[in-house]
Amino acid sequence: GDHFDIFGYFQKSSTISQTRSMRVLQNITVLMVDGVTVRQVEDAGGKSAKTAQLLIKDSQYEALTTASNLGKLRLA
Repeated sequence: GDHFDIFGYFQKSSTISQTRSMRVLQNITVLMVDGVTVRQVEDAGGKSAKTAQLLIKDSQYEALTTASNLGKLRLA
């Protein structure tokens, strides 16, 4: 039930005019983190996740894959 924004970091290249970070998608629903669908209260500490599965609409897929191919993506 958590939601994240997806940000991209893009370095200047022949297809990108200047190095910058920007929001690619916002308010994306998280389906599971590290294969777990329900967060345990005792796991609220500083454990870093390795994978996250997100629920995106078909209309958001193109933006997400294009951004992934052009730069590095982060969840916030």
